[in-house]
Amino acid sequence: MIGLAVSPGSSLVDEPVKIQAWGLPPQQTITLRAWLEDEKGQIFSSRAFYRSDMEGKVNLESSPAIGGDFEGVYPMGLFWSLKPSIQFFRLIKRDVMGSPWYIHLELYPYQVISLLPEETPGVSKIIERWYVSPGVQRLQIREGRVRGALFLPPGEGPFLGVVDMFGGIGGLTEFRSSLLASRGFAALALAYFAYEDLPQSLFHVDLTYFEEAAQYLQSHPKEPTHPFKVGDRVVVKVLPRNKSPGDFTYGPETEVVAVTRTAVLTEESPTWIHASRVKKKVPRPDLEREASDSSEVRTGADSPDLPPSEERRTEEDEEPVPYLYPGDYLDSPTGPHSPHNM
Repeated sequence: MIGLAVSPGSSLVDEPVKIQAWGLPPQQTITLRAWLEDEKGQIFSSRAFYRSDMEGKVNLESSPAIGGDFEGVYPMGLFWSLKPSIQFFRLIKRDVMGSPWYIHLELYPYQVISLLPEETPGVSKIIERWYVSPGVQRLQIREGRVRGALFLPPGEGPFLGVVDMFGGIGGLTEFRSSLLASRGFAALALAYFAYEDLPQSLFHVDLTYFEEAAQYLQSHPKEPTHPFKVGDRVVVKVLPRNKSPGDFTYGPETEVVAVTRTAVLTEESPTWIHASRVKKKVPRPDLEREASDSSEVRTGADSPDLPPSEERRTEEDEEPVPYLYPGDYLDSPTGPHSPHNM
């Protein structure tokens, strides 16, 4: 008896699918066909020919296609080779929240050159391919001039954000944003012409509209930001000239005066600095206590207090009490600010 296994039966469209067949005659040429009907009733299909092994099995992870729409070992070939029955139609999912693609997978125990209406497969399966995972939220956006749909992953966030602009076809296309949200991004599917009250032509789009959309996403309560906020005391990574990337140091302590989603502005710099170059200056509480206690230490009965401008030292310490930055190790032989410890 011929068998066909397709797993998983329901998945996101970017997840791999395993297809196996068995119960075939050894060295038998077979046809595997995939097809779906889109939301406008158009049929998209693909096919590939395979030859069963000596045990009568075909496994798309190891068995090469010997003809059809592709050749070679391509486990997902039947999916990426789907093509329309009417030329130039494009496969685009419109209702991403309400339904998946229902993909029919059919096995014919012979080589199908031209499929006739009366032909039926030896065995078939139907699987679901979704553009959205459970828990993703879709919010219709009409804020100022901004029009679109915001997709948010489950959870409190914050999330990395993406503004998704879909080429020159107009309208609102959401399937990329819903899939991005399924992978943990806050994704704004942005319409910018030929939609509601927006300009009908791409040539009349105001470029400041995209800035407004980015500002909207940045201000959303679940929109991600780096951990820095105005008033934080930070240090900035500096790479001396003619040095390798591993030879960076940190500049003097400074204060954050403004932030965007990806960058900060400090009182010491006139230009924006990417957040990856910035670290908060985090004092070690135990070392601060030691530093405070050391203010009472004298070198003798008549020793005066150390001047405030000098580093405080205890009788046991020979080095100034340092601040510890995230990722630093005080016992490292290369020192607390060595790039080897970052």
